[in-house]
Amino acid sequence: KQWYQRRVAITAGEILLKGHLQICRELVSISSLPTKLLLGSQDNGPLLLHSLLFNYLFPASKMLLDQRKFPDIEIRDDLPICQTPQTQEAAFNLIGALCKGCLENLGFVVNSTKELFYSEQNLLNSWEFPRSIHPRNPKGWLVPS
Repeated sequence: KQWYQRRVAITAGEILLKGHLQICRELVSISSLPTKLLLGSQDNGPLLLHSLLFNYLFPASKMLLDQRKFPDIEIRDDLPICQTPQTQEAAFNLIGALCKGCLENLGFVVNSTKELFYSEQNLLNSWEFPRSIHPRNPKGWLVPS
């Protein structure tokens, strides 16, 4: 119980991080499309989307991805910078603001999350999932099982 309370409690640093992410979101939301692209995913920019995804939100997934690509890499214990639900929400909102109206940034986020969470070996198809309801009768009524 103490671990849970310590984990959920927001520290002053978390409050500041949340505030900074919210200010960034507001600034990005009034920025032009070329500025969003430069900030988000352009090579000569700060690569804010890359940093948000791989450092602030999903560093362990990034580490596992790197370990899959290069098996010689040592496994580290990386903690995300955003550790509370409030800071995670602020980071996701900033990602959303960077992607709003900018297909290049959205494409970067889609490709990054696909790379992080889906491997080519275990792609699932919709027909591989069992039905959550009973199969339909040819007359259209549910059949009790």
